[in-house]
Amino acid sequence: FERHTRLFDSNNKRIINIPALNASHLNLSYVPPEDSSMKEIPGHPTGLPLFAFIFLWPFRHTAALEHFSIYLTLFFSLLGLYAFYSLMMLYHQDTKKARLFTIVLAAGTQYWHYSKTFWAEPYLASFLIIAWYLCITKKTKIAYSLAGFLLGFGFLIKYPFLLTVLPFYLYFILLSIKNKKLEYTPLIFLSIPLAICSASILYLNFFFTGNLLAFNQINAVHFVAPWKGMLNWLFNPTFGLI
Repeated sequence: FERHTRLFDSNNKRIINIPALNASHLNLSYVPPEDSSMKEIPGHPTGLPLFAFIFLWPFRHTAALEHFSIYLTLFFSLLGLYAFYSLMMLYHQDTKKARLFTIVLAAGTQYWHYSKTFWAEPYLASFLIIAWYLCITKKTKIAYSLAGFLLGFGFLIKYPFLLTVLPFYLYFILLSIKNKKLEYTPLIFLSIPLAICSASILYLNFFFTGNLLAFNQINAVHFVAPWKGMLNWLFNPTFGLI
């Protein structure tokens, strides 16, 4: 399929779509000439490259970068499976059930398939599972902060991921109602990293385009009826889950 890179003129007003290379290539952006007044604008959200840079910067400009990119995805996928297994043990206190549910997650969905790619999906799934594990089991300020950063990076990777934050707040609000005491510590330490990540994406939007709300691929964010395509995802002979 064809991707596009957005370019803005020097006044940050005019958007120019330039067809990029085919998706089979690694370079999916257009680099304007050095003497050009145009800015190079990434065609995708910047969250995954920023997150991967934390771990992969020693391998930049080397042939090992591509291999370690896949290893990084695999590592966080395995970490997500471990967190999921630990949650199942917490909920059921049964090793056999915990193993069964973990195997279903890994092999019965596309989780393990995507774990061998450098796509956003395995990171988002792992971040969500690990963040929930930290909030439910660890219950410390560091755990809440780390969970907030994972959710924040998930938002930077794909903007609709921000919706997954709502169950976390709802859980702590209901917990406060149940205990008749406001659980402000998790709410605060969960919110600070989220605010930092949100501020960073707004800054990047302004830096690239001069507009705080110029999100990449924002036209791809929309809601559809959940039953559309459900039969295809389940029973399609090529990529169906069943």
